[in-house]
Amino acid sequence: MGDFSVRTAFRLTFTDSHQDPDDDDVLRRAVTVQADRITFDDDHLNLWLAGTHVSIT
Repeated sequence: MGDFSVRTAFRLTFTDSHQDPDDDDVLRRAVTVQADRITFDDDHLNLWLAGTHVSIT
């Protein structure tokens, strides 16, 4: 049997928030990153959007 692969389309949005130093009940958005491709390089997660590298975590 031959190997085959299926390309899947998706769009992810990652949002990171930090607690407001003046108010414990409020979170402030720090960054929002959209990605349509995820790759792994050693222990790092790489995010890509429309062929452009947008983040290394």
